[in-house]
Amino acid sequence: YCGFSRENAILRVTLETEQVRAEARHLAAQGFRNILLVAGEHPKFVSNGYLEEIIRVLAPEIPALSIEVAPMETPDYQPLVAAGAEGLIVYQETYHRPTYAQVHTAGPKKDFDWRLACPERGHTAGFRRIGIGVLFGLWDWREEAIALAAHLDHLLRSCWKAHFTISLPRLRPAAGGFQPTHPLHDRDFVQMICAFRLHFPRVGFVLSTREPAALRDAVAPLGVAVETAIDERRPSLPFDAVGVEIVRAAAAALGHASLETMTVAGHDVLALQRKMPGTLIFVPSEGLSHNEREFTKAEDLDRGLDVLAETLWRMVTAANV
Repeated sequence: YCGFSRENAILRVTLETEQVRAEARHLAAQGFRNILLVAGEHPKFVSNGYLEEIIRVLAPEIPALSIEVAPMETPDYQPLVAAGAEGLIVYQETYHRPTYAQVHTAGPKKDFDWRLACPERGHTAGFRRIGIGVLFGLWDWREEAIALAAHLDHLLRSCWKAHFTISLPRLRPAAGGFQPTHPLHDRDFVQMICAFRLHFPRVGFVLSTREPAALRDAVAPLGVAVETAIDERRPSLPFDAVGVEIVRAAAAALGHASLETMTVAGHDVLALQRKMPGTLIFVPSEGLSHNEREFTKAEDLDRGLDVLAETLWRMVTAANV
């Protein structure tokens, strides 16, 4: 379900220390005083003191630093707190155990209970602000909201030294082709916010800028304290028009139907298009994209290969018709 899943062909960049400093200074110049540092879970890129170094560099210039990274043990959090990080964000993502197991199939994230206890490990390490949340769209929103409320109630009693926030993001179609299976509609979304505000009057609410501006403005008086700003939203991007036409002509010549589409995924070809024209040829698949449940029939693969060969021939010979 995550657009940044390791299975998705996305161009990934790990910033060097000076690049992070430059980005932070740019945000500070726009008036931002609370910055969230987000990193993936691959140990190759966020190990050997990388996060600690970044925090030490930014702490003298940014009043409030938070992190949203792979869950850690308490001793691993402590150097980050000592370096200047005061906030920890960790979503359980779904409290429905069967769904959690279904969408987290490998790595440390697979352990439901270990992730559930992460906020308490962070509190023990010394984080003063802790944010939790659920990704609405993976399971029934009512059950998720009740579980989130129960978790928050427990944390407020056991981690009383910290200030808590809750985030209520609604899943959107993401790279890899994921579609939310349990959508949360606007009316129910507002009802849920009201219920949380009544039950937790002193807890901060975080609302994503992915929500429409009109809805954000409408719910702000209900107690939304923080909006995530400068949030990346990858737009759907068209492919090279000439390339698309060649693929369409190749499919038609072979007697295959075709459908032009756009993508929000970070395919390599989108990065390559900065230097040269590019396009993609998709074939029909069943199941969940970029998942072991995805299945493509042999005959569709054969047709796709035929279209690819015909496309390459037409590109080489300029036989576009």
